[in-house]
Amino acid sequence: MASFDVIKSEVKKRLGNRTDIDDRLNIWINDAYFELLMEPEYTFYELDTMDYVVTVANQRIYDLSPIAGLWFILMLRDETNAREVRKTSIKVLDRAAYTTGQPSKYARFADTLELDPTPDGIYTLKLRYRRRPNILTSGAYPLLNREWDEVLVVLSTIKGYEGLEQPEKAGAARNLLGPLLDKRKDMEVLEDEDSEIGIKVRTSVHGFSR
Repeated sequence: MASFDVIKSEVKKRLGNRTDIDDRLNIWINDAYFELLMEPEYTFYELDTMDYVVTVANQRIYDLSPIAGLWFILMLRDETNAREVRKTSIKVLDRAAYTTGQPSKYARFADTLELDPTPDGIYTLKLRYRRRPNILTSGAYPLLNREWDEVLVVLSTIKGYEGLEQPEKAGAARNLLGPLLDKRKDMEVLEDEDSEIGIKVRTSVHGFSR
């Protein structure tokens, strides 16, 4: 991945090398960076990690603050019973009568994790989550690989045009962004459980290959 300074220089060039936007460039690039990382259609393995929560009998709420850098939860699995603990809303849990048993649902509220039913014993829960990245500053590197450089540059350029109140140029840049993101979706398909890498037969219909 290119450094923040390299990305900033490229975005500035694409915005016409203006001399009055240096401070705003930092904001636009970081806005683009965090917007990209929150996109649910893409998996950023560089930021994904996991930890464990061990329940205590009759304790319903667990402190998440000791889990360093937790941004948002991707999945919670009950390792003791080999099953998923499904996400629900805190409002749903508040409306229900409290019971005890094997946790089957969870909700996050602030820096806490609430389980339902309330655990009736010790369960080991595997928590997969995305780490919150630091804000990009001079000398820093985004927590992404090389293939995301152009996406971040284009998205930052869009933010810049919008900030400069140039909607037509922002729209033109957004037209470039779509195909770039579509190619990154194809990367996800390569790791699909049904994908096969190898020689494929090409057939021709009316002169067109497929």
